[in-house]
Amino acid sequence: VRNRKRWSLVAAAGRRDVAWLRKEGNSSRSGLCTLSLRQSGPLEEAESRLKEASAKVAELDTAILMRLMELQESSVDDVRRPWGAVTQLQAGLYLAQQATWATLEEALVEFAGDSLAGASSSL
Repeated sequence: VRNRKRWSLVAAAGRRDVAWLRKEGNSSRSGLCTLSLRQSGPLEEAESRLKEASAKVAELDTAILMRLMELQESSVDDVRRPWGAVTQLQAGLYLAQQATWATLEEALVEFAGDSLAGASSSL
Protein backbone atom coordinates (compact mmCIF):
# COMPACT_ATOMS: atom_id res chain seq x y z
CA VAL A 1 0.00 0.00 0.00
CA ARG A 2 2.88 2.36 0.75
CA ASN A 3 4.47 1.59 -2.58
CA ARG A 4 1.16 2.30 -4.32
CA LYS A 5 0.86 5.62 -2.50
CA ARG A 6 4.37 6.60 -3.55
CA TRP A 7 3.70 5.73 -7.20
CA SER A 8 0.38 7.56 -7.01
CA LEU A 9 2.22 10.70 -5.90
CA VAL A 10 4.69 10.26 -8.77
CA ALA A 11 1.77 9.93 -11.20
CA ALA A 12 0.10 13.06 -9.79
CA ALA A 13 3.34 15.01 -10.19
CA GLY A 14 3.62 13.69 -13.74
CA ARG A 15 0.08 14.86 -14.54
CA ARG A 16 0.94 18.31 -13.20
CA ASP A 17 4.12 18.41 -15.28
CA VAL A 18 2.33 17.34 -18.45
CA ALA A 19 -0.46 19.85 -17.86
CA TRP A 20 2.04 22.65 -17.23
CA LEU A 21 4.12 21.77 -20.29
CA ARG A 22 1.04 21.62 -22.51
CA LYS A 23 -0.16 24.96 -21.14
CA GLU A 24 3.20 26.62 -21.72
CA GLY A 25 3.62 25.04 -25.14
CA ASN A 26 6.76 25.86 -27.07
CA SER A 27 7.10 29.37 -25.63
CA SER A 28 9.09 28.17 -22.64
CA ARG A 29 11.79 26.42 -24.64
CA SER A 30 15.13 28.02 -23.94
CA GLY A 31 16.79 26.85 -27.11
CA LEU A 32 19.46 24.97 -25.18
CA CYS A 33 20.21 21.41 -26.15
CA THR A 34 19.10 18.75 -23.73
CA LEU A 35 21.76 16.65 -22.06
CA SER A 36 19.86 13.43 -22.59
CA LEU A 37 20.55 11.20 -25.56
CA ARG A 38 16.87 11.18 -26.46
CA GLN A 39 15.68 13.41 -29.23
CA SER A 40 12.33 13.98 -27.50
CA GLY A 41 11.30 17.19 -25.82
CA PRO A 42 10.36 17.76 -22.20
CA LEU A 43 6.67 17.18 -22.91
CA GLU A 44 7.32 13.74 -24.38
CA GLU A 45 9.61 12.84 -21.48
CA ALA A 46 6.98 13.99 -18.95
CA GLU A 47 4.30 11.99 -20.77
CA SER A 48 6.59 8.96 -20.71
CA ARG A 49 7.16 9.29 -16.96
CA LEU A 50 3.42 9.77 -16.44
CA LYS A 51 2.65 6.65 -18.48
CA GLU A 52 5.20 4.62 -16.51
CA ALA A 53 3.87 5.82 -13.15
CA SER A 54 0.25 5.24 -14.17
CA ALA A 55 1.09 1.71 -15.32
CA LYS A 56 2.81 0.98 -12.03
CA VAL A 57 -0.19 2.33 -10.05
CA ALA A 58 -2.54 0.16 -12.13
CA GLU A 59 -0.33 -2.88 -11.52
CA LEU A 60 -0.27 -2.27 -7.77
CA ASP A 61 -4.04 -1.65 -7.71
CA THR A 62 -4.57 -4.98 -9.44
CA ALA A 63 -2.36 -6.74 -6.89
CA ILE A 64 -4.24 -5.13 -4.00
CA LEU A 65 -7.59 -6.05 -5.52
CA MET A 66 -6.51 -9.66 -5.99
CA ARG A 67 -5.36 -9.85 -2.35
CA LEU A 68 -8.68 -8.39 -1.17
CA MET A 69 -10.57 -10.94 -3.26
CA GLU A 70 -8.53 -13.74 -1.67
CA LEU A 71 -9.32 -12.36 1.78
CA GLN A 72 -13.00 -12.15 0.90
CA GLU A 73 -13.06 -15.80 -0.18
CA SER A 74 -11.39 -17.02 3.00
CA SER A 75 -13.20 -14.67 5.39
CA VAL A 76 -16.23 -16.94 5.80
CA ASP A 77 -14.05 -19.84 6.89
CA ASP A 78 -11.99 -17.56 9.12
CA VAL A 79 -15.14 -16.62 11.03
CA ARG A 80 -16.83 -20.03 10.89
CA ARG A 81 -13.89 -21.94 12.39
CA PRO A 82 -13.69 -20.05 15.73
CA TRP A 83 -17.48 -20.03 16.10
CA GLY A 84 -17.52 -23.79 15.57
CA ALA A 85 -14.90 -24.19 18.28
CA VAL A 86 -16.89 -21.97 20.66
CA THR A 87 -20.03 -24.01 19.97
CA GLN A 88 -18.18 -27.25 20.74
CA LEU A 89 -16.80 -25.81 23.98
CA GLN A 90 -20.26 -24.59 24.96
CA ALA A 91 -21.80 -28.01 24.25
CA GLY A 92 -19.13 -29.67 26.38
CA LEU A 93 -19.79 -27.22 29.19
CA TYR A 94 -23.53 -27.90 29.07
CA LEU A 95 -22.92 -31.65 29.16
CA ALA A 96 -20.61 -31.26 32.16
CA GLN A 97 -23.17 -29.08 33.96
CA GLN A 98 -25.91 -31.60 33.24
CA ALA A 99 -23.81 -34.40 34.70
CA THR A 100 -23.01 -32.30 37.79
CA TRP A 101 -26.62 -31.32 38.39
CA ALA A 102 -27.83 -34.90 37.91
CA THR A 103 -25.57 -36.17 40.71
CA LEU A 104 -26.58 -33.22 42.90
CA GLU A 105 -30.25 -34.05 42.32
CA GLU A 106 -29.62 -37.66 43.32
CA ALA A 107 -27.84 -36.54 46.50
CA LEU A 108 -30.65 -34.19 47.44
CA VAL A 109 -33.29 -36.86 46.86
CA GLU A 110 -31.39 -39.35 49.04
CA PHE A 111 -30.93 -36.77 51.79
CA ALA A 112 -34.52 -35.54 51.85
CA GLY A 113 -36.05 -38.93 51.43
CA ASP A 114 -39.70 -39.13 50.53
CA SER A 115 -40.43 -35.41 50.99
CA LEU A 116 -38.59 -34.54 47.72
CA ALA A 117 -39.41 -37.69 45.82
CA GLY A 118 -42.29 -36.07 43.98
CA ALA A 119 -40.37 -32.83 43.41
CA SER A 120 -37.34 -34.50 41.82
CA SER A 121 -38.99 -34.63 38.44
CA SER A 122 -39.19 -30.83 38.41
CA LEU A 123 -35.44 -30.47 38.93
